[in-house]
Amino acid sequence: MENVDQMILDSFANELNCSFSTTNEFKNLSDLGPNQIIEGVIRCLWKCNPSTITTIPSYKMPGNAVDRFKIATKIAQEIKSLGINDSQIGYQTLLYPNVFESRRIFLALFERLPKEKVVVDEMKRIIAKQLSEHWTPEFCRFYDLKRIGRFWHTRGEDAFGRNEEKFDKEGNIEKEENSVLENLEPPKIGEKPKLPPKPKLAAKPTTSEEQKEIFSSATPSTSHQLSTDNENLAEQISSKRSNLLESQNVLLMLQQQIAQLTEQIQNKQETANLNDKRLLALLEEGDVEENLEKLRNFVSTAEERRLALEEKFMEAKAELLERLENAKSITKDNYPESYDQNIINELEEEFEGKKRIQAKLLKELQKSSTSENNGIKSENRKKMLDKILEINAMVVKQNEQIRQVF
Repeated sequence: MENVDQMILDSFANELNCSFSTTNEFKNLSDLGPNQIIEGVIRCLWKCNPSTITTIPSYKMPGNAVDRFKIATKIAQEIKSLGINDSQIGYQTLLYPNVFESRRIFLALFERLPKEKVVVDEMKRIIAKQLSEHWTPEFCRFYDLKRIGRFWHTRGEDAFGRNEEKFDKEGNIEKEENSVLENLEPPKIGEKPKLPPKPKLAAKPTTSEEQKEIFSSATPSTSHQLSTDNENLAEQISSKRSNLLESQNVLLMLQQQIAQLTEQIQNKQETANLNDKRLLALLEEGDVEENLEKLRNFVSTAEERRLALEEKFMEAKAELLERLENAKSITKDNYPESYDQNIINELEEEFEGKKRIQAKLLKELQKSSTSENNGIKSENRKKMLDKILEINAMVVKQNEQIRQVF
């Protein structure tokens, strides 16, 4: 068994690159704790099935007991999905491992590790496929030009052609007429017979020197005119754009100021309307002088009313405080302190008894674990673990009750 354990530890260091294999602390498989066992199992699963990296992204176990239980259950399911049909593999096998079960799990996982020849053949196939394909420039991969069948930019704009179309008024008029007339129906009047062609007079032939003079005189003037027109248009466009942006900014500022002013006007209008209504009611109802005198009396007696209201408030407050003190005294009389002390003493006695039972069961568990390490298997291990967990839960619950009482 020592040779088997040494083979497993060598595999951890060489093939799986486990984090704990860098140190020389672990000489045998029995020296490994639950964290090291789980890391080795997870790295084996990553080698056997690379898709498990998404479901189990880390080999480090969390500190929370619930999360540890969930991850251990997930690892056990992944082990069974590889075809290792062992009914004893579960979360308890990983969280509370022993040497025999760990050795059996690692041997089964090592049998399912991919062979080196399979990995080499896969790399050869990928490299051969890449070498057989045509090389594509980097910018074509970025813009996905290979998919659309176009590797170079062949649709550049012609600035001279655009300028020529802009200043060709006759051609533009002809295009507009054709676009309008193509939707109209042709006339239904019969065609007239064609007239005989007129005799053509012989035109005076132009010499080559005259043609050169015409072209030389026309070409520079037209090109110079086009360039000057383009510059003028560009300057006009830039100036108009700057003016437009300035006017837009001014318009936004004015709109914000208008909104603020309208809101202020509405608030002031509401308060003014309310005050106007009250004043009109005083002036319209009965005698004006009498109403004004009533208003003056109401304002002058405001301080007296405030003092009267404060006095009433203090009286009501004193009455409520007296009722509160009476209620507190009643509760103290109904529930004396001795009653609470008796409950606390009973809970403490029960808590001490549970602690003694827990210590006894832990000793029995240690004895059973030592017997299992010597080759003796315990049949009631699961029942004992369940009992210990149940007692721990009861102790925690009693601690919470004691804290609530205090």
